[in-house]
Amino acid sequence: MKKNLILTILTLAGASALSQVEAANTWSFTSGNNNCVGGNCTTGWTNYGDTVTYGSTAGTPSANVETSAWVNNGSGTSGTLDSARMRRFGGGMGVHTSGEPYQAPNHGFDNSNGFETVLLDFGPNNEVSLNEICIGYGSDEGYDTDLSIAAFTGNGPVDLNGASYDTLLSNGWTDIAQLANLQNYQMYNFNAGGVKSRYWLVGAYNPALDSASQGWSTGNDFFKLEFVGGDVFDCPPGSTQNGCGGGGGGQVPVPGTLLLMGVGLALTGASRRNRKQ
Repeated sequence: MKKNLILTILTLAGASALSQVEAANTWSFTSGNNNCVGGNCTTGWTNYGDTVTYGSTAGTPSANVETSAWVNNGSGTSGTLDSARMRRFGGGMGVHTSGEPYQAPNHGFDNSNGFETVLLDFGPNNEVSLNEICIGYGSDEGYDTDLSIAAFTGNGPVDLNGASYDTLLSNGWTDIAQLANLQNYQMYNFNAGGVKSRYWLVGAYNPALDSASQGWSTGNDFFKLEFVGGDVFDCPPGSTQNGCGGGGGGQVPVPGTLLLMGVGLALTGASRRNRKQ
């Protein structure tokens, strides 16, 4: 009877833990969603160097993503990375680089005055398998809408200050997808291999992030990022792979974890009682 009870508890604990490890989430960057939970939540343009943190708009367990915008300061893809400004529009997030006009189409992501990207940081305790993306501006307005997506698969936290697009793929970053001619408000899937990371980089087509060197045109890509989606996983304890770790404190145990802890304590107590008998 006691063995059967323990097996039942373990089965329930395992099922609960699995249900908490993976879940589909979406993060929306439009002005119509009130899901800004930290950083500069202004409805206008952020300052250079600001971050904006968004809560997930669907999916459990929920996870926040901190966003920061970047652009290179050299010709082509060369030069070091500088911070850029962000703003939420009805069609999604746009990025502005110093020296370019604030009007359309430069109020979106583009590669006409440097290569603009947004860094998505899901926190030290999460690694996310990003696999969905949607734009809300660009194609209907007559622009090219090619995107580059990369994930950090190296060790330790990421700092893009002083980094260069030209050396990212040789310093822990992995080319995940090059998406061509996206249509407004159409969801696109990518990352069939299920790569997971704390950090993701999304931007206008960038040859430095294109490991296949497809040679698509640049200078004519413009879009706004409406949302991204993916599955959230707990970082393995003590791991620094895929950007895990690096501060931020421990996670609050999810229900499955708490149940497993309770099972462990119960088994320890039963073992001690058996030894006394």
